[in-house]
Amino acid sequence: MFRFILFFFLLLAQFSLRAQQLHVENYTPANGLLDTRVIKVFQDNRGLIYFLTWEGISIFDGQRFENITAYKGTSIGMVNDMVQGKNDTCHVFTFQSGAFKLINNRLIKDTAFDKIAEINEVYKIDDTHWIITSNSGLFTWNGHDCTPMKTKPSGKPKIIADYAAAKNNWFIYSESGDKKLRLLNLNNNTHEDSLNGKKICGMKQDSRSDIFICTDGKWMQLNNEALLKGRLQLMPLYFSSMIPAGFIINSLYVAGNKLCLQNDRGRYLLLNPETGEQEIYNPEDGLVTGAQDVYADRENNYWFIIFSKQVQKAFATRLARVHANKVQSSYGLVTDENNNIFTLSGSQLFLLRQNEAPQAVQGATAGRNPFHWQGRQWFYKTPTTIQSHRGDVIELGNKITGGTSFANSNRIAFDREGRLIICGNHLFVVEKNLSVHAIQLPYFTDNITVDDLNHYWAFNRGGEITSYSIRNNSIFQNKETFKVSNVSTRFALHWNADTFCIGTRYNGIVWVSIKNGALIELGRINTSNGLSNNFASCLTRKGNNLLYAATEFGLDEIKISGTDTSIQNLSAANKFYVPFSYVEQNNAGEIFARSNDNQLWTVTDPVISKTNFIPAVWFNEISVNGKAADIPENGYGYNENNFRFTVSAPCFINAGSIRYNFLLENENKKWQQHSAENFYSINNLSPGKYTLSVTISYPGKIYPDKQIAYTFTIRPPVWKRWWFISLSVLVTALIFWALVRAYYRRKLAVQKAETEKQQAVEKERNRISRDMHDDLGSGLTKIAILSEVAKKQLSDPLKAREQLEKISGSSRDLVDNLQDIIWVLNPVNDTLDSLASYTREYALKYFEPLEVRVLFNYPDTFSHKKISEEKRRNVFLTIKESLHNIAKHAWCNTVTITIKEHVQAFDVTITDDGKGFDPEKVRLFANGITNMRNRVEQAGGTFLVISEPGKGASMLITMPV
Repeated sequence: MFRFILFFFLLLAQFSLRAQQLHVENYTPANGLLDTRVIKVFQDNRGLIYFLTWEGISIFDGQRFENITAYKGTSIGMVNDMVQGKNDTCHVFTFQSGAFKLINNRLIKDTAFDKIAEINEVYKIDDTHWIITSNSGLFTWNGHDCTPMKTKPSGKPKIIADYAAAKNNWFIYSESGDKKLRLLNLNNNTHEDSLNGKKICGMKQDSRSDIFICTDGKWMQLNNEALLKGRLQLMPLYFSSMIPAGFIINSLYVAGNKLCLQNDRGRYLLLNPETGEQEIYNPEDGLVTGAQDVYADRENNYWFIIFSKQVQKAFATRLARVHANKVQSSYGLVTDENNNIFTLSGSQLFLLRQNEAPQAVQGATAGRNPFHWQGRQWFYKTPTTIQSHRGDVIELGNKITGGTSFANSNRIAFDREGRLIICGNHLFVVEKNLSVHAIQLPYFTDNITVDDLNHYWAFNRGGEITSYSIRNNSIFQNKETFKVSNVSTRFALHWNADTFCIGTRYNGIVWVSIKNGALIELGRINTSNGLSNNFASCLTRKGNNLLYAATEFGLDEIKISGTDTSIQNLSAANKFYVPFSYVEQNNAGEIFARSNDNQLWTVTDPVISKTNFIPAVWFNEISVNGKAADIPENGYGYNENNFRFTVSAPCFINAGSIRYNFLLENENKKWQQHSAENFYSINNLSPGKYTLSVTISYPGKIYPDKQIAYTFTIRPPVWKRWWFISLSVLVTALIFWALVRAYYRRKLAVQKAETEKQQAVEKERNRISRDMHDDLGSGLTKIAILSEVAKKQLSDPLKAREQLEKISGSSRDLVDNLQDIIWVLNPVNDTLDSLASYTREYALKYFEPLEVRVLFNYPDTFSHKKISEEKRRNVFLTIKESLHNIAKHAWCNTVTITIKEHVQAFDVTITDDGKGFDPEKVRLFANGITNMRNRVEQAGGTFLVISEPGKGASMLITMPV
């Protein structure tokens, strides 16, 4: 029974062995790869692929490379290994520059590894422990700290592992040039066992932790049961029975949960040991022999490292070439009435089936536009005559009407009863007995589509739609002509009931409904929705929700699911961008297509991924005013308003067909960009709050749509901010208030000054009036009285003479007083020089009769500073009073008058050499001194009297100018 099961399993394994068509993409520095000397390929938990090279790291998201070669201006050199850390942090291990943390594609030095020289590889023990091999020995690492490993006995001061693997608490390794395989117990760091005389030239560990070792050119594996007991024992590969006979393993690679084996003839065998599924890839598939390693990413792509040459990505696409060795050049696709698909290659018509070699149709005859109908091969013998390989003839020429030139489309169709339908300028319906019905069409029509009622619908290139049917052995038009605006039809397809799908020349694909004599447009799909090109030359439907469109840019698969329609350019997945003109479905539901370079293709079913991995998306870079922001902020200045946003969406399945929908909006406006570009730029944004939303749509909905958003604010300039505007309004109001206040204060000041001036004038008038009243009035009154007394004493000449002398003295005093008043009032005398001169004249005249010598101590010249009338008057009157007191009381011989000028003031000093007095005890002159002091202080000056009995007296006046 066991043998039967084993035999059945081997039979099943052999049955599952199949040659697959891989699409191979090559990556070199011409594509952006940093260096072809790739050591390892690594994928992080976000989905990015890292190529570890001799010159640094190449980071690839499926569309673009970003290369890292230096840290702070110094080359990092050879990168040997990489480990996924927490969150999105990766640890990078270099040979000459130590270790780094890689966060958001930025290197950060990890000083925990500074003690290790020349790191080689990192081996995982469990989720928190690793072993690091280096040229300075073994080290343990717990994710934070790195510790040298001391083995006992090691036999050597340090272990430099060449090939190694870690399993449970065992570390299996060999050293370069040493024919020995050693087993190290990690619990006690003791060597438990070794295999001697075995030259190790390769060691791999699969996802089950089976360890495969190449010794002396032969691949074997460690016995797991012996390893549990601390023993090294080699055994044959557990999957050796699954390997096809004659397949000699030359190289073994671990690619995810599969093994990739290469033989000496360059053939690759991809093996799933768990299921026995096998795939053979031949050198003609494009894979280069001699790979250093093979890495399987989470999307089941296989990366072949061809050291110093290139890196190859191999993957099975859904669009596969149809046996190019048999059908070297296809000239079109046609179907028969049973929905079998045929193609013409050379002079031979071939029947097409998936997973089968094209079958040549018997009775092939060279001719134009061949097709298959009623078991016979037909071709155009002349432009109007069709003939079968048996000699049957269909004559179209005698059915041409209207005098138009004969032009036929090369697309044929069949109605539901198996009639042959040919169109162009005319519609021809050929019965199975080869009789022909014909009617002229309004305009050239590329194909005829048949509805459920067996009506023939002609969608011509002018956008007109007409319907026909066979009645009474003739073709009749069923209804009026309909018109689709702005459409030049190239292919029409009956979708269901009254709904039709139209492939157009300029407007993509249009759905219409024709019901109850009315045409309603239901919707359109074009390049704005993701269609590869707006010229759709052929359509075919599969099931209820799949539409295949041949366009000028490839072959598109359109999935229709309510409002969620997805479009995948199948040919773009093969990096194949040429026009397609034919796409057909056969009776087995298989899709075949023909590209305009005469290649024939078939569409395979979607590959169901066995992983739940969904790549991450994020803003890879945000540039502001042309400078990348290391840490994007949420607030920018008013002049930081030119942005470029770059999105990373790692994907390695038809990544060129990813669509990015950028929507930038604020409260007033929206900007939108829908394209295959992963960046969006906008300039001169005005201040405000913005939100950028990005929707990433994957080809064929292989992943659900992803959305990310970034909200930021552009601050207005200071002069446009509310507080500045408020402050400006407040300051403006204050300034306005201050100006108004100043204006009115100035006005009031002018009014006050005018009032004060008027008051001063009035005061001066009053003073003059008072002076004239006091001095002149009293003097005149005195003269009048003395005159009356003199009249009465005329009889007594002596007494009359005495009175006349008094009258004469009073008149002189009156004249002097009047002269003083006139001098004070004259504005010409408002200088210190005038005051000094007048004082000199008065003093000399006053002391002349008294035989008192008067001395003057004046500067040579005086400035022209103005002295107000009030100050001149008060100063002069004080001087006059002082001289009067000296003449009356001092009994002196000499009087000295000194005037000194300062910057903003002047001094007047009057000194006598008389008998002096005690200022503290003076009573007689108390009122006089007090009056002089009051007069000076009233004018804004200071007054000082200095005197001692027997030592004369001095009077000092200081008056500001």
